Amino acid sequence: MTKSKHLDTQHRILAENLRGCRYLAGLSLREAAEEIGYSHAYLAKVELAQISNPSKDFLVRLEACYGLPKSSILRMAGYGRTRKGLAEKKPKATALGSKRIRDLTPMQRWAVRRALDFVH
Repeated sequence: MTKSKHLDTQHRILAENLRGCRYLAGLSLREAAEEIGYSHAYLAKVELAQISNPSKDFLVRLEACYGLPKSSILRMAGYGRTRKGLAEKKPKATALGSKRIRDLTPMQRWAVRRALDFVH
């Protein structure tokens, strides 16, 4: 597999996992975009793998919104450790996103963990 095809596959997997995490968090595209402070069009393009390298800030905000462990999405996207200052930024919807992930059924939580473990 060429490097280009590998990256395309990695971006597609990231996009599918982000869409799945949003679904399991119980958010529509517009709700998630509003909570993280980005446009729904940008989030849609990331979820369709049309944007291959979303910003770290965007990904950190999604982690908080979906109630996922810090750096889990960043690792999925191929980033190493986060800078201390960036990891500490949280969108205003952090508590709401965390509550929703806690409200998932055990099977849904297992699916999210499995998706995150898959890319590690």
